[in-house]
Amino acid sequence: MFCTKCGHENTDGSAFCLNCGNALQIQQQSPDAPQQGGYAPPPQGGYSAPPNIGAQPPKKSSKGLVIGLVVGGVVLAAAAVILVILLGGGPSIAGLWYSEDQQEVLKFKDDGKLTAYTYDDTLKGEYVYSNAKGVITIDDEEYDFTVDEDEIDIEDRGIYTKADDDFDTDDFLADFAPPDPEISAEPTDEATTQPEPTAVVESVADQTITLQFTFGERTGTYTGEMVDGLPQGYGTFSSVNPEGTAWTYEGDWVSGHFSGQGINMWVDGFTESGTYENDYLNGEGWESWNGVIQYEGGYLDSEFHGQGTLYNYHGEIIYSGAFNNGFIQESAEDRTARVGAFKDQSAVSTADEIYTACAAEVSERIEVTGEIFNIIYTSEFCYIQIYEQGIWEIDHIIDIYYWLSEGETPLSEGQTVTVWGTTEYLYSYTSDGGDYLTVPLIEAWSVE
Repeated sequence: MFCTKCGHENTDGSAFCLNCGNALQIQQQSPDAPQQGGYAPPPQGGYSAPPNIGAQPPKKSSKGLVIGLVVGGVVLAAAAVILVILLGGGPSIAGLWYSEDQQEVLKFKDDGKLTAYTYDDTLKGEYVYSNAKGVITIDDEEYDFTVDEDEIDIEDRGIYTKADDDFDTDDFLADFAPPDPEISAEPTDEATTQPEPTAVVESVADQTITLQFTFGERTGTYTGEMVDGLPQGYGTFSSVNPEGTAWTYEGDWVSGHFSGQGINMWVDGFTESGTYENDYLNGEGWESWNGVIQYEGGYLDSEFHGQGTLYNYHGEIIYSGAFNNGFIQESAEDRTARVGAFKDQSAVSTADEIYTACAAEVSERIEVTGEIFNIIYTSEFCYIQIYEQGIWEIDHIIDIYYWLSEGETPLSEGQTVTVWGTTEYLYSYTSDGGDYLTVPLIEAWSVE
């Protein structure tokens, strides 16, 4: 199938041109149906849907935690309770911990999720932690652990040391990679070489199938190529997350896993696309909300990693540079220069002035001070709600999205903070108290 716009040859059945993103065919879909598409970058443009942080099949719960914010304050309260249960008392252990004996890096997240990295494998797990003690679950095995300042002692695994801000997971694990095998100079006896058996490729349409992804089991419908009962080659899979959000993956497959170029789309407006390996973005990619690019650059297991660029709702660059496992990675001097320049251009603003700018969906650089009454951390990202300083009324609530820098000190409820950021837009929801609220949103550059 050739694109009528740029002439690029696409796989038959593709909805969009893989080169320029032009629509190749018109499909009638219900509003709740997952959208089909190719994997060219989406066009830039505004959108009216309230922000959330997605409910993505391959992503950790980092964006799934915030989706309920749009629906109502009840979910916000529930999410906060879950975090308290997971984290318990004591200082947070979120971040990277490494062991040279185990040749392994563990990444603890504030949402109770855990990732174990070795030079040749990545395992997902969970943990519970309270008062310097906890339990890790990896690959259905449980390990007790204790925390003593910058060390974690894990039963049957040993001592893990907390990584500093300069720690690089890839560099650490590279030291444990096996040497390349020597290439034999012996000639091959072609007469004794047996040909590889040819796999039988079949094509199916709307076949119900249950797949074991790295992020969990999902049942859905698949259209495309299959080998030995698993998606192999090019195909489209549609399913629904445990949270109830419908999503669709279209792209390359290997043995029933996302592998190669692909695109993931959710009916709530979130889209991500790029190079997949083991069901996660690994390599170059991008993500957007209803066509507005939020990030483009490198990924590691669907976390921002390597060089990349963050954008706000208006397409303005918040940060461009290095990322490490989802966190902005910059020196103190570079951060001071970047944020300092933004502060110099920001005007002290009231909640009413911020509301007016968001209602008009214009980008204004503002400074506002208030008290945090709700905060949700999703590892490298946090959602904050504040009352304008000295005014504890619902029409003086301001909501804030903030991407964290590596090593940044966590915030907490009850703190008085000053926020520097850009005005975005308004969105509405019903609070757990039954109030219907319409609040302004700020994309923060710094919260101090």
